[in-house]
Amino acid sequence: PFLGAPPSGDLSRADMAAVVRLTWRKWRKAGEGAPRKGSAHCYPASSIDHIWSFQGVCVKVACVGGGPAGLYLSILLKRQDPSHDITVHERDPEGSTYGWGVTYWRGLLDKLHEHDPESARALEQASVRWNEGVAHVRELSTRQPGDDGFGIGRHRFLEILAARARSLGVRLEFEHEITDGNLPAADLVVAGDGGHSALRTRHADHSGAEL
Repeated sequence: PFLGAPPSGDLSRADMAAVVRLTWRKWRKAGEGAPRKGSAHCYPASSIDHIWSFQGVCVKVACVGGGPAGLYLSILLKRQDPSHDITVHERDPEGSTYGWGVTYWRGLLDKLHEHDPESARALEQASVRWNEGVAHVRELSTRQPGDDGFGIGRHRFLEILAARARSLGVRLEFEHEITDGNLPAADLVVAGDGGHSALRTRHADHSGAEL
């Protein structure tokens, strides 16, 4: 099987990640062909807008970066097909994080419930909630109702996603830094290692990534 083209028409293009479709067209135009299963190719996590099924074929996936993007992608891939072999690689120790907290709104929470109700329920239960704001101007104050807002500490947020990923069979490897020189053997390597991703920068021309 190929990553980047439907094998004998069995896999529709509508089910593929947008980045794979784009890269496939570039390869075909250049006459280079598609990458074969077993060869590692890097794609940015932000480019994958569809979770696709390989119809029972066990796909080995390495997510570089144990932040929200890498963890949640691993959850969705495992829910799509439990046979996928997925490992998340994080360079920092487990429990260490940067940043104070995450705020989000009801619309996002509804989408999380659609894709993975279990982790969405855990996030909602661990979050603080508000539905109005107060504006203070000198001695005057006004209270304005609004949409439901939520907030959760980043440390707790990552704990919930990591626990959910593990419960689905995802391997989490902490204190394990991945660079372009030591890419893991995988069918798909996902560059989810933050805004200053070395992997995304290194392969920007290849994948079409822009930041």
